[in-house]
Amino acid sequence: MATPLPVKRMTKERQELEKENSDYFVHFKDDNLLEFDAYIIGPDDSLYQHKLIKLRLKIPDRYPMVPPTVTFVQHSGHRIHPNLYVEGKVCLSILGTWAGEPWAFVLITIRSLLDNEPYKHEPGCKDNPQFNQFVEYSTWQCLLLDYLRKETSEPAKEFLQKHLRERGSRMMDELRRQQAANSQVKQFTSPYRRGLSNTKPEYPRLIQDLGALIAVAQVPPAGSIKRPLELPRVPASDAHHTSDKSDRRPPKRAKKESSTQVIDLTGLTSSSDSSDSEAKKGAPTGKARSVASKGSNR
Repeated sequence: MATPLPVKRMTKERQELEKENSDYFVHFKDDNLLEFDAYIIGPDDSLYQHKLIKLRLKIPDRYPMVPPTVTFVQHSGHRIHPNLYVEGKVCLSILGTWAGEPWAFVLITIRSLLDNEPYKHEPGCKDNPQFNQFVEYSTWQCLLLDYLRKETSEPAKEFLQKHLRERGSRMMDELRRQQAANSQVKQFTSPYRRGLSNTKPEYPRLIQDLGALIAVAQVPPAGSIKRPLELPRVPASDAHHTSDKSDRRPPKRAKKESSTQVIDLTGLTSSSDSSDSEAKKGAPTGKARSVASKGSNR
């Protein structure tokens, strides 16, 4: 039976997608080549710095002639970009005029939408500073904390923990900086929340929640902790056998040590006190010194 065309295409693209990349992370669900998740990492020079965009991608049977289905996944219900809808729709021109582009190109294109003036992506609209403030604040929750708490896939959870370990300190510094800069702000507003209550800043809660998750991420997994070096253990039977032998026969080292005790150190001390008188006696003194010398060399 021939392998379907979508499977052939994705078999090749999977190898490229799963390579480590500073812009995104991709993981497939088991061996299903036609469905996978991706986390896009927000650019450092944007309102989405340190944040993540989670996408769920499904490959249709007629792929690559028919475009894939791309769904934006979030849990807080905030519209944080004109091209990303709360219900999951992703508005992207290349998906409407699909020409079979490689997946890496699709992910990079979506990432390029994450900038400092997102409201300008709304047709006929200019930059909206109030919306910028709303995005910068609300995305800490919906594009970071929610993912950290609700992700169930083990590969994705490992990626999120690594993301915290590498960026945790900078995240906390940036969050505190924003808290100081917005200390007089009473609420954040969004043009997409007309008729809904505005968002009140809760920086202390965000700092506490993020700090706790970063602390957990710093603890290495249980299986990765290295045990200290240990001396080899002697089996119980061997240890008993060895102890029996040691009871019957004293070690050779003990014999050598006992033989060195034959030398009378007090005699040597007294001889040093009467060195003048021994020197007069001549030969006997030299002989005694020779014996002492041999004893000490042992």
